[in-house]
Amino acid sequence: MKYEHITFRNFLQDNKISPYFLHHSIKEKIKNFEDQLTLFHANTAREESNKDDFNALIKADEEILQAIRTYFIHKVKARATDDKEILITLKKLRWTKGISLSELRAMGLEASLDWNTTILGRLKLVRIREHQHLYYLLPIAESLEPKSRIPEHLLRRSKRIVQPA
Repeated sequence: MKYEHITFRNFLQDNKISPYFLHHSIKEKIKNFEDQLTLFHANTAREESNKDDFNALIKADEEILQAIRTYFIHKVKARATDDKEILITLKKLRWTKGISLSELRAMGLEASLDWNTTILGRLKLVRIREHQHLYYLLPIAESLEPKSRIPEHLLRRSKRIVQPA
């Protein structure tokens, strides 16, 4: 049994965020997680403890991801005062993919996000799922290229084709 799908590492890689810029407490959690992961892979003889260790790794991974997201939310709240500044700060922090509606509201975003694309200044929030509010942040001139930017399992499946009359 191997633990290969590390969600916080995928989040950092998808958004091209270096762990160097994270808070020292988060860096310490990452170091502890890596130590646990090394011990887990080294200790494959005991099967029962591996299941418990595997569950502990999953829990630690989720806690680190949540700590990173919370850290960025607090940084945005400290720096930004209006909706445009929130998006600019998110862009500077490089958190541009996989932002949920609740996280945007926690940052103080007040704009209506009922549409698939919401433009604020030179940036736009593009919703990538129909029934779940998950957003990507893009410059206004860029288009969302589904195959290169969004994982296949996150794409909307419905298409609406309008024929000219």
